[in-house]
Amino acid sequence: MFFGYLDFEYRLFVDITDRLIHQRTIDFIREYLPQIILERQSSTQLIFNIKREDSPHISEFLYAFEDFSQTIGIKNYGLTMTTIEDVFLA
Repeated sequence: MFFGYLDFEYRLFVDITDRLIHQRTIDFIREYLPQIILERQSSTQLIFNIKREDSPHISEFLYAFEDFSQTIGIKNYGLTMTTIEDVFLA
């Protein structure tokens, strides 16, 4: 697991207002970032790991996701780089 985690460059956090839009959100994200891995989900949040291969597509994804998030009811989202602490905890 440790070495596999090094393949991820970013983490995407999505706060959702309605559990019914989970699958629509996941499908939308995978259109732009096909290698993305859903790490965790709850009734209010989705957390993804973005592989290095998808890094060149992040800018295009963020522009599209901004419009998508406003129309579907996403409360908030954020993108962070994977840290050494994330790797250690994994």
